[in-house]
Amino acid sequence: MKTRSLQIGLAFVAAAVWLSQSAGADDKTAHEDELMIAAQKICPVSGEALGEMGTPVKTKIGDQTVFLCCKGCVGKEVSKDNWQKVTANLIAAQGTCAVLDKPLPKDAASLVVNNRQIFVCCKMCLAICPEGCIEILSAAGVEELPPGARELAPILVEGRLEGSILIKDEETCIRCGLCAARCPAGTITMQSFDAREVTRA
Repeated sequence: MKTRSLQIGLAFVAAAVWLSQSAGADDKTAHEDELMIAAQKICPVSGEALGEMGTPVKTKIGDQTVFLCCKGCVGKEVSKDNWQKVTANLIAAQGTCAVLDKPLPKDAASLVVNNRQIFVCCKMCLAICPEGCIEILSAAGVEELPPGARELAPILVEGRLEGSILIKDEETCIRCGLCAARCPAGTITMQSFDAREVTRA
């Protein structure tokens, strides 16, 4: 009987620990959402201030988590002007480069990490490339992405991509690996492998 009571007691303790951890995770998510709402400030669809029309609605645009002012904006097209304002607000809220801890420029490049848009300023890969085959462009200025283009933060706004695009010219690249070695964020990777030709009958 004592063994049975002990097992039941341990089960209750385990359940209590799980509930506590779950509640802690929920509190963390809620706090992160509050910070994101404060940083974003406005709805990318309507341009209205978040919170003025009730609790902001959490959704995704591409891989990125964003907040809308109300359910009426869900599924509607994002305004290019409003998205530029949202981006400027997020850059101002982040303040410094996530890699080099330097002030972010207004045209900071970005990538999506854990559904959040993170801004960086380094562009070290451009500086070290001996062939000049790497470019970081505003996605809004790219009419058509070339084959193999690396999309860092593709956001569809009014039928166009917004965010930053890293493009590497595969024909010019000499596979030196300097960009991958220099990248402090690990965004660029390069691997070597042995290839063997197989002749089939």
